[in-house]
Amino acid sequence: MANNPTRGSVTFTRLVLGFSIMVVIKALFSYQTSSVAVVFGYLLGLFIYSFLLGIIPYIFLRNKLSNPKTVIFGIALIIIGSVSYWGNRYEASQGDSLGSTEVKEIATDKGVENSEIVGNLYRNKKYGFRIKFPEGWKITNGDGAHIVQKATKGYVTIAILVQQVDLGKEKGVDSIKEVASLEEIVTGKIEEANQKFSNVKLLGSGETKIDNEPAYWVEYSSDYQALDVKVSTTNIEYTLFKDDTLYSVFSGADSKAYLATKPEIIKSVMTFVFEK
Repeated sequence: MANNPTRGSVTFTRLVLGFSIMVVIKALFSYQTSSVAVVFGYLLGLFIYSFLLGIIPYIFLRNKLSNPKTVIFGIALIIIGSVSYWGNRYEASQGDSLGSTEVKEIATDKGVENSEIVGNLYRNKKYGFRIKFPEGWKITNGDGAHIVQKATKGYVTIAILVQQVDLGKEKGVDSIKEVASLEEIVTGKIEEANQKFSNVKLLGSGETKIDNEPAYWVEYSSDYQALDVKVSTTNIEYTLFKDDTLYSVFSGADSKAYLATKPEIIKSVMTFVFEK
């Protein structure tokens, strides 16, 4: 039976089309945490590689071999095998932020000499920022390892957390987006909450800007048991990164009290300003 080059071309086209769909799906999933340029470069590299290994040899060999389907099958295996190579290179390029960097935490300096309070305005001279707490709230020293200051009103708290790190690099990290994606931050916060509380529910998350710096926010509810009393709380946390330092403005409260004071909380968060 005579060979049918046209049929062989159709078979080959289907293989390339199927492979292309695989590439596009992989790239779209990766796009969530990648730049457009990186994804485009990944696609371009794969298509060029496929063209060189597949289409060109097929054009030259289809009329010289007795069974072009054999050629097609061999080329298809080579192309599909190359997915792992290019995919690994692509994923490795995405992990070149803090994933492969040794991170050393530096103890937060909570010395009172760093703080200045004028009315409801709190300024930290060590870490170079200021924030206006809501009017009438009680401002006190932080009670956690990284909480430099907090303000309370009844059962509602706004706390400022600072964590400086040493990345061992000459150039510091100046954006939360260089550290992690929104999805990674959300996953981390929810996993942390699940270790401490019960019935944790994600209420919302997103990106915003604080003092024109990119920031992520996560809002969630949870329950905890205090003696024989079950308490439902709602929490919201804003996180940003500047000069190798993580800044977080956190607020948590009884869910009913939180809803009543949420506008004040957000208004206070948006007064956060860097002064260095």
